[in-house]
Amino acid sequence: MITFFGLGSRSAGKVRGMQVSNLLKSNFYDFNNIPSNANISKYVIFVRNRPSNGIEKELRRRGHIVGFDIIDNPVGDLLFRKIDPHMKNYVDDNSFDFYITNSKNNTEELKGYTENPIFTIPHHNCNFLNERTCFGAQIKKVGYLGLPEQNPYREEIDYFCKEIGLEYVCKNLKSRTECVDFLKTIHLGINFIGKKRIEGGGVIFENKENLAQDTIRKYKPCTKILNFQSFGIPSISSAYSSLDDFGGDSYMKVETLEEVKFQITKIVNDNNFRKNMSEKSYLNGKTYNIENIKNYYLEIPRYYQIK
Repeated sequence: MITFFGLGSRSAGKVRGMQVSNLLKSNFYDFNNIPSNANISKYVIFVRNRPSNGIEKELRRRGHIVGFDIIDNPVGDLLFRKIDPHMKNYVDDNSFDFYITNSKNNTEELKGYTENPIFTIPHHNCNFLNERTCFGAQIKKVGYLGLPEQNPYREEIDYFCKEIGLEYVCKNLKSRTECVDFLKTIHLGINFIGKKRIEGGGVIFENKENLAQDTIRKYKPCTKILNFQSFGIPSISSAYSSLDDFGGDSYMKVETLEEVKFQITKIVNDNNFRKNMSEKSYLNGKTYNIENIKNYYLEIPRYYQIK
């Protein structure tokens, strides 16, 4: 069906490579260790990272249809390699027949640099069984799941939670099962990366750890929220491009620390609001179960078969 290549040690390779290929009953190969007898199907996707040995061109020469899943490459390039983020950096029509992004906005940007097909595929959540564990009951534990450096106001949020009798727990977990076990224990999820203010007619993002917020908001797939929601956990989040597509009204959008505190207080004290947000969260979250996301990938061979 589709063969996936990527880095097996990276989260993108695990989530959009290994997990999807397992569901499709296809193969994932770490391109640093491709076996000589690799069973490579007609359709091939490189997940986020590219090798430097030109294997993409060789696969196309052999008749394979090859795609590039860009995901949040601009974020990594800016933060770790100091490369200005721009979707045109990932266009290589000599190597790829098609591209994949994780939001409609990114797809529209990419269209300015290639006429090849572009498929918009959201991240799937980690809750493969659609197991609901939060039903809007009393909030006791507030959680954050992700990299510590992308949670710059953790101390302020922790202090506020303690003031009103809540426990605030932050985890950076590596495996899907660890994430699932943690998410089953929390009642409210928060993903706040910094403040937004208007200055001189423009939008200024600021935070004390100097995150490249505009880039993160634009390109990062906000899987934290979809993971919260998949268990019915109400969530508070900064705005993300991907949430414009996939979040709807199922989360509480915030832009300042004061808004975070206001929404925490509101959802703790308002029983009906809390239960309503839990229900909305679960209904939205289960839409992005891996079984549903599988269909996005199946559209790729269908497109070429019809064409």
